[in-house]
Amino acid sequence: MSKIKTIYICNHAHTDIGFTDYQPVALRQHGEFVGQALDLIEATDGFPAEAQYRWTIETTGPFLKYLRSASKAEIARFRHWHEQGRIDIAGMQYNMTPLLNVEQMHRSLYPLRALRDEFGFHVEAAMQDDVNGVSWLYADLLAELGIKFYTAAINPIRGARPKPFPGAFRWEGPSGNKILAWNGYHYLFGRSQAGLGNWDLVDRLLPRWIDELENDKSYPFDFLYCESTHPVRVDNGPPDARMPEFVKRWNEDGRPYKMEFITVTDFGRLLEEKYAKSIATQRGDWTDHWADGVGSSAFEVGVNRAAHEIVGIGEALEAWRRSKGQSAWDADKAADIYESMTLFDEHTWGAYSSVEAPHSLFSQAQWNHKAGFAYRAAMEGHSSVANAANALAAPLGTKGPEGIFNLGNLDPSEAFKASGIEQLLVFNTLPWERKVIVEEPEPRGGAAPVGVLDTFFNRRSTWGGPRPYPEIRRVAGTVPPMGYAFLDLTQGVPASDLKADGDTIENKHYRLKIDPKTGAIAELFDKAQSHDFAAKYQGWGPGEYIYETVDSPDDRLAIADISFDKPEFFTGHKDTPWRRQTATKVTLKKAEIFEGRASITVTIEAPGVSSASVVYALDADTKCVMVDWLIDKLDHPKAEAVFIAFPFNLDAANFELDLNGIAATPNDDQLDGAAKDWYPTGRWINVSDKRRGVTLVPLDTPLAHLGGITTGKWDRTLHPEGPTIMRLGTQQPLAGQFQIIAKWTNPAALSSGNPRWSRRRGGRGPLCRRNGGPPGHGARHCPDRQNLGQFFCRRSQIPGAGHHQAGRGQWLGRHAVAKPVVKTSVANPDFCTATGRRARRRSARASRRSSAARWQGTERDAKTTRNPHHPGAVCFLTISLRRSNHCRRLHRDAIAGNKPLARLELAHRRRAAPRNGIVRRRNLRSEIKGAADRLQP
Repeated sequence: MSKIKTIYICNHAHTDIGFTDYQPVALRQHGEFVGQALDLIEATDGFPAEAQYRWTIETTGPFLKYLRSASKAEIARFRHWHEQGRIDIAGMQYNMTPLLNVEQMHRSLYPLRALRDEFGFHVEAAMQDDVNGVSWLYADLLAELGIKFYTAAINPIRGARPKPFPGAFRWEGPSGNKILAWNGYHYLFGRSQAGLGNWDLVDRLLPRWIDELENDKSYPFDFLYCESTHPVRVDNGPPDARMPEFVKRWNEDGRPYKMEFITVTDFGRLLEEKYAKSIATQRGDWTDHWADGVGSSAFEVGVNRAAHEIVGIGEALEAWRRSKGQSAWDADKAADIYESMTLFDEHTWGAYSSVEAPHSLFSQAQWNHKAGFAYRAAMEGHSSVANAANALAAPLGTKGPEGIFNLGNLDPSEAFKASGIEQLLVFNTLPWERKVIVEEPEPRGGAAPVGVLDTFFNRRSTWGGPRPYPEIRRVAGTVPPMGYAFLDLTQGVPASDLKADGDTIENKHYRLKIDPKTGAIAELFDKAQSHDFAAKYQGWGPGEYIYETVDSPDDRLAIADISFDKPEFFTGHKDTPWRRQTATKVTLKKAEIFEGRASITVTIEAPGVSSASVVYALDADTKCVMVDWLIDKLDHPKAEAVFIAFPFNLDAANFELDLNGIAATPNDDQLDGAAKDWYPTGRWINVSDKRRGVTLVPLDTPLAHLGGITTGKWDRTLHPEGPTIMRLGTQQPLAGQFQIIAKWTNPAALSSGNPRWSRRRGGRGPLCRRNGGPPGHGARHCPDRQNLGQFFCRRSQIPGAGHHQAGRGQWLGRHAVAKPVVKTSVANPDFCTATGRRARRRSARASRRSSAARWQGTERDAKTTRNPHHPGAVCFLTISLRRSNHCRRLHRDAIAGNKPLARLELAHRRRAAPRNGIVRRRNLRSEIKGAADRLQP
């Protein structure tokens, strides 16, 4: 007797934002599909129950856009069939990648509130299709929001599926919440692999899959569940009117197993009702194997990652302003900016024709629209920061003189007069005191643009003719928590600890020596620990450039054969003939010291690039090594990769990283079958031997191999070759900066050793270029790049607004010098759900349990707590202006009384709890802290 009794069919359209059509067209199509599905539902209402058509809306993003423009009659029609269980709504906004930050993940679930509260619809299931995984944090968030069931239809090409497959398990989140999960066949299975709906194919294709389940002793179910899309328009496809007739006729023919339409919600209920006792629990991140795809557009990925942070800065500033009753916060605008960031971060990466016809109108239009999401989010975020920064600075002093647009009839010094300002006003938006080194913004006399602070704009870009360009000046100082301070530029940066000699630089904490043959770090000596952290991996040193291609005419097929006839859709090869090349010519510029920074610039000639250079730098009395790459990639249509090697001299290779917003240990905190070949890093990666360790902080490029190059191993478990981190980028101009923190983790003693490295890789052409100033000091200035965590400070002007006089301003972000002391939550600290604060605290406790043994402070401060998910970044607003008398009195009184220069008095506010929705309970002090925590690079 057959074990399989029923074939359950979930009909839906897979949501690609683009790929098959121009993005706005594809979004509109999903609204049209709703009406077509309702037509088919009504047309089959007289069919037998099993053949009555049912439709599931895969994602809420396009659906909510449809509802906003639908008529009352259309909404009423939908509600009627929704209440009958014939048309279902799944709860995820789009099909997501690991690029989203924690705030984006929270906001991606905001449509649930609208669907439930505004329209009264019922949503208790969620689905993700095509992508190989989704952040572990969603297991917590979905459960908190009343989503009881989650189903994944993975595309396993170049990846692996968790087990059981197909099968169910309870997916446990970081805080201990659980959601019932189904790990199922690819969404093309029903129509394309099993032949459902096609009488010419079904009797040939379907029996194979039935037999596999019949003979699988570990498969406890009496059904085959599959998703089914349109036979040709498999992505962004309409309901298939042939399917109801097919199911009806199949069942009338008296086959050994019947077919039945089902929605994703009803399928989850069926599993819970019939199989609850036989479903086991699994815990860990469902890491996406396709994360490597973001390397194909590394520059735009860097733009959007930085946009995540700049938007967080804007939120923090507006919260600050609100505490003074001055906020101009626009929630709708903020939601729109976040939507743009998320539309870039969702899984559709251009047109399906982009390989065969990359320069066609269809391909180019889609990529420009996709990239536009990142650029739009970045520029709108900058505008909000500039507006808030100007407003905060206005009452604290007087800016320098405004310039005159020069048609050539004025001397530059007459058109743009010297400011005469010798002080910088620095705001600290974080709740702990910061020691900072900041750079004087370039005086631009109110030149355009108004919506971008000069710290993020090109230095020496002319507006209104040439103007005087003063020497770059930097200053060191201390800024109180959630306060501000005036720093005297004439004091500069005490730099007696800096040394620069040939190929060697050093400060109080480290000595750095560069290999003139390779351009890599030959020595990274930690003076406090008397330990050299530099090592070799396959002959490569820290910071070295490696270019990888496939030495075979088969190119990509030598890595993996693609065949949709195979259960896994591919066969991965372990004998790929890799070709890995390094620089062919290396030129070192003599080490130098300038304004409190010692640096060495290295230029290379190498395969895969038209030009490339790296700056290694140490700031005075700063526990950070900066590695700042600028790479102009050559186009290469075949398989390739660019690595920057970071092998370290440690006795073991214990890794931990920010994985989709969670402090995670590879293998231990991942599902079996989740991606191990590469990791989509959030803000940091740590490798240690339990005595010493190094933390790398990537600002732009998220991809990393842990333990060495793992491409082509196809392992379900990570087996590190050693304490090596290989930073990965593929194709297109590269943009990335990294900071690395080395530390001593002996539990018996807390070390002062904590070097921090930064590495940035820049883009091509006029968007990224070296500007004026001695090499090693000027940032690579791109109008569309922010890099908030970098020490290469952007020069900025805060243009005049209202009664403001023209002046200069600067935003910059920094990473903490000290290694974080544990105090964290896995989610936005301001976010909780209808279950209240208890769930949030449970989540925080779970995170502390998972990370407390691995994170210990190196500079203990009883009043300071830091988040191990983010390495202590801080943002400062730096403005050149003459201090007002009122500010002088505050400054004098604060120094005399040893008090903070400024503290925020914040009021408490609370929003009413919506029905079946998200509750936000906010204290404005924690609101600023939460926003600041989110913006840490």
